[in-house]
Amino acid sequence: MSVIGGPVLGASAAAETSQLSPPNLQMNSVSPGLATSQDLVVAHQIELARSVQGVTTAAGGWNRCPAGNTCLFSAPNGQGAMAWFRSGSPNLAAQHFDNRTHATWKRAPGNWQFWTEPKYQGFNYLIPGPPTNLLADNMSSLKCV
Repeated sequence: MSVIGGPVLGASAAAETSQLSPPNLQMNSVSPGLATSQDLVVAHQIELARSVQGVTTAAGGWNRCPAGNTCLFSAPNGQGAMAWFRSGSPNLAAQHFDNRTHATWKRAPGNWQFWTEPKYQGFNYLIPGPPTNLLADNMSSLKCV
């Protein structure tokens, strides 16, 4: 008898496995498709973004936005969860901020834009410099351009 990952070692393990396994269990292995070069670029961008950004649910307020970063807030007036970025993110779902941004503060240099779809697709908007409440929460990707 074998289980996923190799043979069962010992009689007691075999007995436990047969009791825990549902009858007539059939498994189909599915091979994932090959990653495209665009998939690899996006994966690299997400990993890069994770290395220079963060998310916090600490006490609210605009002042928790670190200097040199662009900050997103899940509630107006710098309240709620906050994510901060130095280079952006091709998919804000990775930071649990997809379509959740209600306020921004651009404390980083350069022009920052957000897009309504992941991977810098859809409509794009310039993020203003001072702390700003947004009228819509449709931000899905973000970067300095």
